[in-house]
Amino acid sequence: MYKKKSIILCILSLVTAVAACSDVVHATENKKNEGKKIIKSISWTDYDKCLTIEKGEKEKLNVTFSPTKKINKKLKWSSSKKKVVSVTKKGVIKGKKKGTATITAKTTDGSNKKIKLKVTVGKRVEDLQYTNAEKYSKMYTGQTYTLKVAFTPSNASNKKLNWISSDETVATVDSNGKVTPKENGTVVITASATDGSDVFVEQPFEIATLAKSISLSLNESDAYHVNTASHTMYAKAGTSAKLKVTFSPENTSDKRVQYESSNENVIRVDADGNLLILESGISVITATTLDGSNKSTKYTAFVNSLSKDDCTFVAHRGFSELAPGNSLSAFKLAMESNFDYIELDVWPTIDNQFVVCHDKSLKEIAGEDVNVTDLTLSAAMNYRITSGNGINTYSGEYIPSLEQVLELSKKYPSAKYYIELKAALTESQLTDLLKMIQKYDLGERVRIISFKDINLIRIRRIEEYGGDKVDLGYLTYQMDQSAINICEQTNAELCSSYNQITKDVVRIAHDKGIRVNAWTVPNMYMAGFLVDTVKVDSITANFKFFD
Repeated sequence: MYKKKSIILCILSLVTAVAACSDVVHATENKKNEGKKIIKSISWTDYDKCLTIEKGEKEKLNVTFSPTKKINKKLKWSSSKKKVVSVTKKGVIKGKKKGTATITAKTTDGSNKKIKLKVTVGKRVEDLQYTNAEKYSKMYTGQTYTLKVAFTPSNASNKKLNWISSDETVATVDSNGKVTPKENGTVVITASATDGSDVFVEQPFEIATLAKSISLSLNESDAYHVNTASHTMYAKAGTSAKLKVTFSPENTSDKRVQYESSNENVIRVDADGNLLILESGISVITATTLDGSNKSTKYTAFVNSLSKDDCTFVAHRGFSELAPGNSLSAFKLAMESNFDYIELDVWPTIDNQFVVCHDKSLKEIAGEDVNVTDLTLSAAMNYRITSGNGINTYSGEYIPSLEQVLELSKKYPSAKYYIELKAALTESQLTDLLKMIQKYDLGERVRIISFKDINLIRIRRIEEYGGDKVDLGYLTYQMDQSAINICEQTNAELCSSYNQITKDVVRIAHDKGIRVNAWTVPNMYMAGFLVDTVKVDSITANFKFFD
């Protein structure tokens, strides 16, 4: 009994002594940490969780602390396999034999922070090289590419790599070296050894976008070559045009194409898509991408060539494509360009003379809000023409009189006139008009046209001055029987807007011996259609559609 009590007392004394010793240790540690900050985190300074060292090699492991000041930086070091890798109290490791161990560094300030490092004893990476980078020097969006790396030595212990893209908006790379291109540009892909050797390989790669599809259209449509439908154009022989290529997606990198014409007698096309339109016929233009996508598209061109044997061509307000309409320059250009007729618009002035302009108001043509019918002829002719095609070239034009226009017939003996009467004129005014036409001996070279059928009826009554023989034309938007009747009654040509004329109406008019004129024809496609299909007798246009 006595012995048992003695043993118990000894054990209690020992426990008390150990506790007292522990208190002393903790007190000492607390005294050391007194006034210092608690460590929030620690990390390896030079390594990324892995390190390879040779057998017998030593290396000091460095740790980064946060915060960096006023902390207890003492660490407790340990190795999971001391026979593989040993570690000293100061964090110096040594490779003992081939294998892998985990080195742990733990704080001693009470924060209980620790980090681990996988250390392998074996072969470190000495060099890295891409094995397929040349093949993938150009990568394309919408695809993926896996880069391969060769290690030196080939039996390196740790072959795990860290992959980095220099610009992830251009291309990303995952942990297996798979590159995903995002947008056009240049990106550097780096593969780094993770064994602590600091060996890496890097190379720039061009990121590009391949065409998914292309389409063709006219770069600029005008009256002589126009888009008529999807992938189709209609053109006048003897002109030139340029094709525009549209790529999908829009950011296609290489926008070069190769062109080919199926009929070079009709159209020739150069490397830039410029078309030389030679003669009537059909040619299919093929464009093929040169970026490796091998996408192609076709564009069909219908080429027509009209001549004065096909139709009568009337220059609308003169050659108004090139010069301001109803100007002397526009009339001269039309005569020099061999139009069959020039068309002009006539108003009576307050002194019963005749002036040439389209609108009653001069606001659009001369910038003045005044009616030409309220002016004398001399006053009207003092207004400068300030608007219209070619106004910069023909800036010195003034509103002309009818007599000035008819006077041109002396210089241009083949000149003929479509004279449009804009207002309903009295018989006296119409007589004066016919006298002027006789004065210049133009009775067989004039066609008087008007929306006012009363003008046509009155002219036919003035037989003394050729009213019964002069050519007439009835202008109308209504292609109906009443229009046919007026033309029959006055022996006049039927003149209507091009978009109101049908093949059936033309046939009915022709059956009654009535000619048909289409105005104002906007392009070569419509001109060809009206002449070849609808069979009109004459067209009035701002453009020269004939050879």
